[in-house]
Amino acid sequence: SAISEAAWAALALNPKKRSEQTMAEVHASLLSHRFFGRVDQATGVQVLRSSTLAKIPKGETLYVQGEGARAFYIIMHGIMGQYRHKEVTDIHNVLVQNPNAIALHPNGLVEIEEGVMGSFVRGLSVGDCFGEKKLNSMVSQSEALEPHGKWEDTVVALTDVFLLVLPAEDFITLRHGLMNAFTDIQDMIPIVSKPPNKRTRNDIDSLLEFSKSCPFFNQLPYTISKQVLSKMTLSNHVSEDPLFIEGAVADSVFVILRGSVTAHVKKGFKQPRTATLDESLEENERVRLSRLEDSYGPILNFLYAGQIVGHVGASSGKARNASVVCHEATTALWLTLKDYESSGLKDMHSTMINEQLGFLRSFPVICDWNRVKLLSLAYCMATRTKERGCTISKAGDPAEFIYFIKEGECRVIAPP
Repeated sequence: SAISEAAWAALALNPKKRSEQTMAEVHASLLSHRFFGRVDQATGVQVLRSSTLAKIPKGETLYVQGEGARAFYIIMHGIMGQYRHKEVTDIHNVLVQNPNAIALHPNGLVEIEEGVMGSFVRGLSVGDCFGEKKLNSMVSQSEALEPHGKWEDTVVALTDVFLLVLPAEDFITLRHGLMNAFTDIQDMIPIVSKPPNKRTRNDIDSLLEFSKSCPFFNQLPYTISKQVLSKMTLSNHVSEDPLFIEGAVADSVFVILRGSVTAHVKKGFKQPRTATLDESLEENERVRLSRLEDSYGPILNFLYAGQIVGHVGASSGKARNASVVCHEATTALWLTLKDYESSGLKDMHSTMINEQLGFLRSFPVICDWNRVKLLSLAYCMATRTKERGCTISKAGDPAEFIYFIKEGECRVIAPP
């Protein structure tokens, strides 16, 4: 492996003992690694600080088809094989009934008996990551039997393998920053650069395959996703370029492919966000954000790759209730209001927004807020799924978030 001994030693530490500075140094040494070379430093460092290094001996299964999906994986050393049955099978029983299905070869790869594990899908090697499609698709589906869905394949170590294992909860927190790692935007740019009426069936199929790794598209029914992808066009923007301005006609929506944007609201908000931003921000970045707030109003939220913007105004048929400005060079997909309506996406968003506003109005402390203020609050919120028995916060932790319980119950336990 090309990974240095110092990096291996640092990754072998308990995640709680990994310092940000050490992980920044490890990340800098991993830029030739396919995964870490495609994510920004901040995201890469957080992945390194949150992941556990695991060894999977040659011939062992990492997970089997039908098991609950609970993590995202990054291969640091070795080769794995991905297998899939057409129908979900109890792979554990299959292996018990076929003890010789996986044969070990001292000087070679593992040999898998044909048909037992299902059909071979692909090989996975150093630099590959996997698990994001299932986690992305299940994060917003609270009705799933497992917290994050079930694996649709079986993964076996064909050599001794070392993996970084990122828990599902951490993946969900970081997934927008991870978009560049598991989507090759360059491959789709030629397609979305074509006029919509020039795109072939193969073009649309390629876009649909890409969309599986995009959090926004994973929430859409197949028919709507296909309609939207067949109509969207490419939109490139430089840093500080506004996508739209508060009060303007809401005539389009954007899906961010690469980069990030800030949402600003002038009306009804007085305190600049820069007054409460992380003190570790470099001074020039703080000055830049302050300048944007002078122009567009306080920063309400940061939005990243894989998220949609502009749908609140477009779905209501009213003027924009916020300004959205590029925080960095940003690539987005752009959809006109006409296509937004005809695809069925507008009706879907209208229903979702009304449900969200109804949910927020159920809380006495904000039940008398008007629609604009509630929508502004909704802009700041994100869905998080917590497994039964997990700790949401502990006494003594910094108070970073306010939680609105949408489903389930929590218990508050006072410290002794």
